[in-house]
Amino acid sequence: MIENRNAVRIIELPPCKMVSSGPLDDFETFARFHGWFSEYDKLHGDRFYPHNFMWTDTDGKMVWNYAVSEVPAEIDDFEVIDFPGGLYAVAVSVDADGEDHDKVLDDIKEWVSTSGCFELDETETRRSLGTITSPENIKDVMGYDQMDLLIPIKTK
Repeated sequence: MIENRNAVRIIELPPCKMVSSGPLDDFETFARFHGWFSEYDKLHGDRFYPHNFMWTDTDGKMVWNYAVSEVPAEIDDFEVIDFPGGLYAVAVSVDADGEDHDKVLDDIKEWVSTSGCFELDETETRRSLGTITSPENIKDVMGYDQMDLLIPIKTK
């Protein structure tokens, strides 16, 4: 385990409100949510960590969410959800590369299962998350975006 101790990092996300796209059934909703959160995100001014997260719901539909400290007055017709937060095991994958995504996901799960101190904790309300962490121009430089994969965990 010691040789892989830095392969995965542990973070804690706080409970918060999130503006949610709901299940993304069509490209129109995807594009509308992207437009809404991109404009709202400009109000932050900080870039310490992305506020938008995607996950797959229990029906296998992609859901896009944006963490907010206060619910904005204008959220289009999107819903607001309570995000429970908690511990997550995190590693970087190549965005839009399904093979790399699956390998990184498997590697995180293996790391957690052999850690001796953590176990997986995915539930209906605590889903595995993904968020692009690279700056906007990095795709031009590297040829791809980096995406953090966050797997919910708990201590043993």
